[in-house]
Amino acid sequence: MNEKEWLASLKSGDMVAYESNSFIGPKYAISQVDHITPSGQIVVRGGRRFWPDGLEITSNLRRAHLEPMSDKIRDEIHKYTVISDLRGRDWSTVSLEKLQRILAIIEEDEI
Repeated sequence: MNEKEWLASLKSGDMVAYESNSFIGPKYAISQVDHITPSGQIVVRGGRRFWPDGLEITSNLRRAHLEPMSDKIRDEIHKYTVISDLRGRDWSTVSLEKLQRILAIIEEDEI
């Protein structure tokens, strides 16, 4: 199914993703289709509106675009959650040995 067909098939209750305009949050947001207007606008929970082509109706220059839910998007959101959790930790309470192991794991991916 191509993007145009997917957008045309959306109905109330379907889960969708869109790029978040947040500079501090995850790249994607997940929402549920609330309803489709008679003119074809897609309204998601919270009131955000999208044209039938999936582009957000807004005056913001960074307009979001609807996308199907995927494992990639779920992983992106989960990754952000883990990063936020790590940023919020008090690393001074972690032993030197554990910190060295964490650093070694991180450096493995950089090689």
